[in-house]
Amino acid sequence: MFERLLDAFIEQFSPSEGSVWDSVLSWKTSTIVLALVLVGLLTFRKQVLRWVTRNGRREADRGVFERADALMSERQVLSLLDELARTHSYLFGEMEPLKCFARFFREEGNQYLDKGVRSRLERTLEVLNALWEFVATQFFVYPERQGSDTLRLCMQPEWNIDRAGRGTREEIARYDELSDQLEGLVAVAEKRYRQYRGEVKSRLQV
Repeated sequence: MFERLLDAFIEQFSPSEGSVWDSVLSWKTSTIVLALVLVGLLTFRKQVLRWVTRNGRREADRGVFERADALMSERQVLSLLDELARTHSYLFGEMEPLKCFARFFREEGNQYLDKGVRSRLERTLEVLNALWEFVATQFFVYPERQGSDTLRLCMQPEWNIDRAGRGTREEIARYDELSDQLEGLVAVAEKRYRQYRGEVKSRLQV
């Protein structure tokens, strides 16, 4: 391609006709035009390479998102958070996908390349881990005799008058304090998770 352009310039601006001065001007013009063409081609090539690279990174991130979403979907996450906030309890099987979702992103191969999505995810995982630590220390099997498929855990049933609590002031105060902590964690978790999903939709067009 470049050889054809060069031959065309040489043929058009050949010094065999006209004065030497005209030939010099013609060669200068041809050099400028050729330089502009080369710059345009190089710029176009860089833009194409950037697009290919950006598209490849986006496809890789889409793959990460789809694998994570298969472990626990948006509906499952929001449903679990809603149940925790409303009933202060959850089914054992509902929490396992959330733990799998968090563990998934510990592997290097499951990291987002997009900085915006990665930042939103890190903030989401931070509060989800805090929520899991709270649940792991404050929730217990209640009632005691349950089937393994429908095992339900409740927040400090011994302090909850509607479960196994005696209704003393001390128990009520303790339970109210835990309720505030739980509902605060759930609210932040829901907010950050929605922000993460919004960033995914905006940046990855998923």
